Amino acid sequence: MMPHAGQIRAAQEGAQEGAGAPPPASAPAVAPGPGVGTAMAGRQRLILHIGTHKTASSTLQALMAHNRAALAARGVCYPRTDRPPFPQHPKHNSLYAALNGGPAQTRAEIDLLLHEFRASGAHTLVLSAEGLSTLPAAAVAGLAPLTAGFATEVVCFLRRPDRFVESLWNQRCKTGREQRHIDDFLRRPRVRALLDYPAMLDAWAGVGRVTALGFEATSAAGLVAGFNAATGLALPAEEGRRRNVSPGMRCAAIMAGLQRRGIVADWRTVAAGLEGEDTRHALGARLRAEILEGCAAQAEDLARRYGVRFPDDLPEEPDAPLPRPRAAELDRIAARLPAVSG
Repeated sequence: MMPHAGQIRAAQEGAQEGAGAPPPASAPAVAPGPGVGTAMAGRQRLILHIGTHKTASSTLQALMAHNRAALAARGVCYPRTDRPPFPQHPKHNSLYAALNGGPAQTRAEIDLLLHEFRASGAHTLVLSAEGLSTLPAAAVAGLAPLTAGFATEVVCFLRRPDRFVESLWNQRCKTGREQRHIDDFLRRPRVRALLDYPAMLDAWAGVGRVTALGFEATSAAGLVAGFNAATGLALPAEEGRRRNVSPGMRCAAIMAGLQRRGIVADWRTVAAGLEGEDTRHALGARLRAEILEGCAAQAEDLARRYGVRFPDDLPEEPDAPLPRPRAAELDRIAARLPAVSG
């Protein structure tokens, strides 16, 4: 049986074993309710929601942006998200970009965030960008000028590694940023490094108290409710519409194939031109087992020190990964597209 979000949090409280383990993520420092309340022990709060990718971050970010005024009335500042590189997204990509850009850019972005927070009169600052979870430890340490003086809490949702790989590949294909097929994508050292969840969380444990939540279990119990329980915020329940709809895996594979040809296309147009049914899975049983076996030690460490345990169900799928699209299929799709050569 899959644990619910409350069980995950309870497990976190009892799973802190061994020297150097991060402090337990027990009940929220500020209880949810009509308002967030006062900052704990008189200190201002900083909540960093760091993703990870493909864990409904877009839904949470849209809710916080849409409810910015209501949060402000309860003393919570969700700062502006309209700075580059992606001002159209309701997330703090500007902070992620600054941390990748070096100390001077980081300091300038932190100054902007702190100026807005101080001008708001709020006691709690909330920042959200799933890219933060991909930063190297040295870049994470660059947050020190931001976290100084705050009681800092880090909230991170984690998807089972095999599902994370599939979803991340799908997302990159959907947005025209991936040319590799799923098997080649999996072999990238950068992708493999993203699956070491304990190492990532350990870097963030140097920033503040870490609350890690299993995405599958929390989603089953209510994602927004789980986020509220972890943060003490009182966001309204999810709206019915998904914020980041993913294409089927065949569509994703064709999008990657078109990218290899230098063809840019909208994934919805590609999906409409598919013949036959699409599929929800791309890895195949062999690669899925390889990922899960390769991440077994990290999964045990994650459960022991952060209280996150993933479900063990497996999809019905062929042993081999999703076949690469044939040249004739790419020709047929490309001929129907109002495509632009890149």
